[in-house]
Amino acid sequence: MKKIIIILVLIILAGGVFYLFLQKSPMPENKDKIVSINKHELRVEIVNDAQERAKGLGERESLCDSCGMLFEFPEKEKYSFWMKDMNFPLDIIWISGDKIVYIVKNISYNFKGSINSDIEANRVLEINAGMTDEYGIKEGDKVIVK
Repeated sequence: MKKIIIILVLIILAGGVFYLFLQKSPMPENKDKIVSINKHELRVEIVNDAQERAKGLGERESLCDSCGMLFEFPEKEKYSFWMKDMNFPLDIIWISGDKIVYIVKNISYNFKGSINSDIEANRVLEINAGMTDEYGIKEGDKVIVK
């Protein structure tokens, strides 16, 4: 009888361990990707939920020279942005599918209004102010997300 109980306990433990391995990892997925525009590559942080979108780059001190934040949306719409709690200026790029459809350059970190596009997009890229000019980025350019 004792042997049967030990075997049952081992089977239950083995089943529990097997079940845990089948579950998704509790570790957060890597949300960094590479965006390529005109042969220039940027490491971007992907933002795709409402809470992350609302915060964006707010309260950060800076953004590396080859970095950005890519906001991904489920639908193409006319999305507005703000500079709430920002500490550095930005260029903001609206992307529809894989094409740049609108750009606003050199937005001051203390700008109080909203930054709007009249063109629908499903992605918006924020990068350091001046980078669109430095990299020759313009409307119509193709964007590759890797």
